[in-house]
Amino acid sequence: YFCPVGWQRWSFYVTDNFDQKFKGWCIGYRGAKFAHGLSILLSGLKPAEIKAHGAGIYATPSINYAAHPRYSEVKLVESSTRKKIFKTSKYVQFVLECRAHPSNIIKVDQH
Repeated sequence: YFCPVGWQRWSFYVTDNFDQKFKGWCIGYRGAKFAHGLSILLSGLKPAEIKAHGAGIYATPSINYAAHPRYSEVKLVESSTRKKIFKTSKYVQFVLECRAHPSNIIKVDQH
């Protein structure tokens, strides 16, 4: 694994045997509005309300696609807070890195 350039990774609820438990699972990314971030972290992802391609949680193997402003809001960090948290960044986005077992993945055809 590598952290994509320009991103900061923060892990939650990682078990000691993480690598063995999730060996062979696929990595996917899911963008979200910044205001929904805490709710997602506390309650988990919910299946999509608009089911264009069926019920489920939509994710992509590309962090670049998940980071598009349509999926992941670009948020300005106020200057008073910025210096406490970030060295140089002025903007943040909320993108989740998720793991999915290969048998649970349904690929959607591109239009």
